[in-house]
Amino acid sequence: ALAVLAVIFFHLEFSLFQGGYIGVDVFFVISGYLITRNILFDSASSLFTFRGFYIARIRRLAPAMLVTIGLCLVAGVLLLSPDALTRLSSSTIASIASLANIRFWMSSGYFDVDASLKPLLHFWSLSVEEQFYFFWPVILIFLLKFTARPKTVFWGILAMLLISFCAAQYMVTRNPNLAF
Repeated sequence: ALAVLAVIFFHLEFSLFQGGYIGVDVFFVISGYLITRNILFDSASSLFTFRGFYIARIRRLAPAMLVTIGLCLVAGVLLLSPDALTRLSSSTIASIASLANIRFWMSSGYFDVDASLKPLLHFWSLSVEEQFYFFWPVILIFLLKFTARPKTVFWGILAMLLISFCAAQYMVTRNPNLAF
């Protein structure tokens, strides 16, 4: 709830929340913790399956995503120019494929349209979340299966965390749009 409120206050342009999408970052941390905890628990209980994990993610995310996209497409057909509708269609495909973050990053630049003309722009964060859900269980289960020692799993996760953090800090100075 606090993460969502931080995002809402940012969009409402409250001066205290002008630092960006800290709410999204908080959500990512909480989501990552919960997903990791669930995978570890299910794996220890021999209940984890990739199929079950991915079906649960689809069931949680797909309904709201498809309704939002459907409403945006209906509104787009009624309100947008042909060029804007083409951009919306491209954003729709990227959003459904969990690649909206990459699509919006690649289309950003001087001649790009204003963010207010991108009705699916908020799908960048959902795409990041879905990409995490795609890769993280594979990495974590690999560590659990092939190291068999909790200490090694911990150090492996910590190493990935530090490498990721350093890469993000490096990219912020080199290519802020990509780092975002």
